[in-house]
Amino acid sequence: MGYNFPRLEVEKLSQVSRQEAAILKALFLAGDGMQKSLIKDKSYSFALHVIDLYRVLLKQNEFVLSKQLLRSATSIGANVEEALAGQSRADFISKMSIASKEARDSCYETAKR
Repeated sequence: MGYNFPRLEVEKLSQVSRQEAAILKALFLAGDGMQKSLIKDKSYSFALHVIDLYRVLLKQNEFVLSKQLLRSATSIGANVEEALAGQSRADFISKMSIASKEARDSCYETAKR
């Protein structure tokens, strides 16, 4: 599966101005009436693929790695959702940072296999 999630560099994000933060948030949101998030869509699609992989791994009696992969992969989308509904810029950055860490964990779990 070739998923390339954009790397979220928190150090750089914490140094951006309010205007730059608004532009960054706009990159995640497309304005066609309803707010649509590219990263939200990709993380959801990734989670669905991992759920399919989880089922395959269970049939092969792989329980430990498959469960951790399932948790970290589905957590990405949950944290993206939280970030997009964040109450402040700091909240947005914090939640996206957590989503980024979960994405790295998911990559690590798949590399173990």
